[in-house]
Order: sequence, then C-alpha cells, then structure tokens
Amino acid sequence: MNHQPLGSVSRERLNGASIVRLEGEIDLHAADQLNEALSQSMREAHPVVVDLAGCQFIDSTGIGAIVRAFRTGQSLHGDTSSVLILAAPVPDVKRVLEQTLDGLIPVF
Repeated sequence: MNHQPLGSVSRERLNGASIVRLEGEIDLHAADQLNEALSQSMREAHPVVVDLAGCQFIDSTGIGAIVRAFRTGQSLHGDTSSVLILAAPVPDVKRVLEQTLDGLIPVF
C-alpha cells in the first residue's frame, strides 16, 4: 500500500494576528479545512499569517484557497498587501508559490 502524507490545518491567535499552520501535503483532501480556516481567520483578525514551515507540498487547490483568502482580506480590510502573509515555506513550496503567485502575496 502506498502511503500518502495527509495535510492538516490549524489556527491560533497571537498578538492580534491569526496564525494558520499548514502541515504535510496541502491538496484536494485538505482544501475544505484550509478554506474554512482562512475564511474564519480573515474575518477575525488582521493580519493573517500562513505558517508554511511544516508544509511539504501544496497544489492548485491550496494555492486557490490562499488567493481567495487574500482577495477576501482585501475586500474586508482595504486594498493592502499586508492582509495575508506567507511565512517560512520550505524551498520546494516557496518555488511553487513564487511561480504561481507572481508577487501577489508577500512570502517571507
């Protein structure tokens, strides 16, 4: 049997910001969980930091959820790039984000 690492999403508040942590593989199987976490976070806090340190893989559904959250944040909090911040991606994930987001969302 082929083992596929499952992705998980968790949230916490820290100093007025919302931290959304992504672990494992963020794909179609984790998309609903990610959408819900980002949606709630965008409504509750500003900024929202997506901690990618534990994320080994992200596909187009995960990137789509991040872009939707960014657009929602812009609508709720004004047209500012600081509504959503992507932090600490591993090199493979960082490369995918840079290629697909083209500077739309800050990656630190």
